[in-house]
Amino acid sequence: CQNEAQLAGVIAHEIGHITARHTAKRYTKTVGTNVLLQVLNVFSKNNYVNNLLGQSAQLYLLSYSRSQEYEADKLAVRYMSRAGFDPNEMARFLSLMERYSILQRKILRMDKNVSELLKTHPNSSKRVNEVVSGYKGRIPLNPIVGKDIFLKKIDGITYGHKADEGFFIKNSFVHKPLRIKFDFDKEFYFLNKPNALIGSTNKKTKIIFDLDDSDKINDLKYIAKWLNISQKKFTDFESFTSNGFNVFKTKVKKNKQLFVIATLKGNKNLIYRFILLTDDQELKNYESKFNNLLNTFSNIQDDELNKLQPPIIKIVTSSSQKNFKERLINNLNIQSKHSEQLFNTINDIQNDEIDTER
Repeated sequence: CQNEAQLAGVIAHEIGHITARHTAKRYTKTVGTNVLLQVLNVFSKNNYVNNLLGQSAQLYLLSYSRSQEYEADKLAVRYMSRAGFDPNEMARFLSLMERYSILQRKILRMDKNVSELLKTHPNSSKRVNEVVSGYKGRIPLNPIVGKDIFLKKIDGITYGHKADEGFFIKNSFVHKPLRIKFDFDKEFYFLNKPNALIGSTNKKTKIIFDLDDSDKINDLKYIAKWLNISQKKFTDFESFTSNGFNVFKTKVKKNKQLFVIATLKGNKNLIYRFILLTDDQELKNYESKFNNLLNTFSNIQDDELNKLQPPIIKIVTSSSQKNFKERLINNLNIQSKHSEQLFNTINDIQNDEIDTER
C-alpha cells in the first residue's frame, strides 16, 4: 500500500466478503464438492483420473469465488466512498499487486503466461475501475488519500516475516529462537516457507533446508532412512566438524539429478538438513557455494543476539543526487538477488527513475 486510501480499500474489500457471507457460502460449496469427490473416487481407481477430478473441483470453486470478488469490490467502493476515501486508489493498489505478482512468478521461476483460469483475482485493477465507473453513489469531491500520515505510520515497522520465524539480513539467514545463522551466495534467493527454506537460482540448482528433532546419530544410516534410499547408492562421504557442529556430507544420483546432502548436529537433539539439487553441469559451480554455506553455519552467541534485528521499513526523502537509487538499494537489508526489482515494485517506480518530488 502507498497510502491510507489503498489500505482502506483492502479492509473495505474484506469487510465486503464478510457482510455478503461469502465465507459461509464457500464453506457450504466446498463441503458439497468434497462429498461429490468422495463418491466419484469410489468408482475410479486411476490416480490420474482422481487428480483430474480434484483439479476440476478446485477450478469449479475458483470460478464461483470470482463472482464473490466482484460483489466484494462493489461493496468496497460503496464503503470507501461513504468513509470519504478515494475508491480509485483501490484499483491503483491492485495494479501494484499485479506487478508484484509478476515479480513473484519470476522469483519462483513460474511460467509468465499463467492461465487466467488459474488466477484467483483475474484483471483485478481493470475490474475495480469498471466498478468505480459504474458506481451510482456519490464519490467525495476531495476524497482522502492520506499518503503523508500513512508513511509516518509505517516508518520503522518490520519488513517481511516475524523475527521468530527467521529472517534475512542481506545474504544471511538468521533464526534467533534456534540461535543459528548461515550465509549464502548472491546467486540464490531463499523463500521462508513454514516447513523449509527453499533457495533457487536462475538455473536448475536449488537448496532445501529444514530440521529434524531427533536423537539419532548424524551418519549415513540416518540420511538413508530420511531419504528412503539404500546406503549402497550414496558416494563421496565426508565427515568433519565446523563451528561446533558435526557435519556429514554425501551425494546420490537419481533420475539424472544429483543430490548433495549435508546434515549438521550440535549439542541438542536437532539435526539441520541441507540438500543441494543440481546436475553434473552445474555441480562444479554450485558445490563450492554450498560448501561455503556449510562453513558459515554457526550458533548465535549471546553478545550478538540483540544486535541481529530483522529488516525494517525506512521512509527517506528522495534526492536528485547521482547514484542515489543505487546507494539506497546497496544499503537495503534484504537479499541482494531481485533487490532492485523489489525496490521498484514496493515504491511504485514505473520507469526505473525516482520522482524527486515524491
